[in-house]
Amino acid sequence: MLEPKRYLLIAILLFFNIALLHSQPREIVLKGHITDKSHKSLPYSGILNLNTGAGVNANDKGEYLFRTNIPANFNVFSLGYFSKQKRIEKSDADTLITDFMLEQDTTYLQAVDISAAHKPVLLKEAINLIDFEVKDNQIWMLYSMRSGSKIEVTNTDGNLITQKNIKYAVKNIDITPHDFLFSNYKDSIYFYSIKNEKLAVKAMGLDTYNKSAESLVGYKSPYYYYHFKSKLKTQVTYSFYDKESKALKVLYDYSNSTSFIPNRQTEEVIAAIHMLARENPDDASTGGGYATPVENKGTTVKGTLGSTASTIIVSSNHQAEEEAKLLLLSRYKALGATPDEISNSFEQAQVQLKSHARPPLLIMMLRSMMDSVVSFFKITDQGICIFNFTNDSIYQYASDNSLSKQSQLLFDHPGREYRKKEIILDDTRREFYYKYMVGTDTYLEKIDMNSDKTTSKILLKYPFINKIRIEDGCAYFSYFNRTDNSGAYSGQVSIYKQRLD
Repeated sequence: MLEPKRYLLIAILLFFNIALLHSQPREIVLKGHITDKSHKSLPYSGILNLNTGAGVNANDKGEYLFRTNIPANFNVFSLGYFSKQKRIEKSDADTLITDFMLEQDTTYLQAVDISAAHKPVLLKEAINLIDFEVKDNQIWMLYSMRSGSKIEVTNTDGNLITQKNIKYAVKNIDITPHDFLFSNYKDSIYFYSIKNEKLAVKAMGLDTYNKSAESLVGYKSPYYYYHFKSKLKTQVTYSFYDKESKALKVLYDYSNSTSFIPNRQTEEVIAAIHMLARENPDDASTGGGYATPVENKGTTVKGTLGSTASTIIVSSNHQAEEEAKLLLLSRYKALGATPDEISNSFEQAQVQLKSHARPPLLIMMLRSMMDSVVSFFKITDQGICIFNFTNDSIYQYASDNSLSKQSQLLFDHPGREYRKKEIILDDTRREFYYKYMVGTDTYLEKIDMNSDKTTSKILLKYPFINKIRIEDGCAYFSYFNRTDNSGAYSGQVSIYKQRLD
């Protein structure tokens, strides 16, 4: 006969096993209808899994279909409406029908002034379409294939110009700041061009590219333009090299002294976590674990920041993690993050730390939250424009690189997180657009360089937009479309074209 204590122990173990079983993530299909209080459908509204960061948008009837894991917290939103959150713990069925009703935010609607209402036109859509670029009124589309990749070049209406299968499997196609189309693959850079109506490919070693071209941000005869950013991200310098006189001169230099010390402290906390992980032999395959505290107290970690290096004393990796979390918390609060967003980030970080992921999500988040000088460099026929979002200034230079105008940047929106800001140049029309995000909605504002203000605001139709390019007054953007017209799961990438005037 089992003793009472053993019965109790077995009961406790069974309880925890059952609790663990119920807490395991389970994939379901979440579907339903998103409406307002009058039961009017809300087309293209969105639903976001706050635990994973994945989301989908509804179709033009306000109907959504979402393959997702539970338990999880979900956020439902639509432009001009208050968002609604719901937690789903479990479901006995594989498909869970959940409808949402959102309340109108009349104050927000009054503040939004959308000047352009052109509908986006679908150009291409495919499951294996993974990226695109736009250059010289041509659209370059990258497809993944069973063996390698395929690049397809079309005109701006989506009609085929040329295509080529390539043996290596690349994951992106992009354009360098100095106007070359390229892809990364292993230790090489592959450049693309069209010669005699055929697609040509040239390779360059990644080391060679990094040494000779990575800091090159543009060329306008007879000048090469280079950029330099300090390790702590608090200083940015733009220089130009004159081919004729062979002189290298500084065009623009800006330092943000207020962020230097906080960024240095962030680097030192990251260095502490790395060193303590290396001292912990808990997981040899990753070069050290993150979950088990180091027993030696008073570990000394010396920073590697030159003459400004300082020393941090930490007693264990647990203490280093706590210091990092406090630092992360302060960064999130400074950027206006909600308590739910902060809590969700901590939960993800803890999962990464316990699974010995290297580098852990916590370190990557700390690096991304460092205060950085945000300065966009753009070349036009008239000269150079630099948009500095750190000190809210615009600098305009003439063709001979002399400063012709310095003015206040009047179209920035306080409180918007800088990694969601961008200046996009329409090369054909030489017009600038200010791109930013509010939640998952993407806006474009056309910039008047004479008044330093924006003259129009355009809302792109879909949330969760991946990439935007502007050419000849049109925006081209890619969007991951999880559902087709019938509401069935499709998982296709779509490329749209939308007029901006």
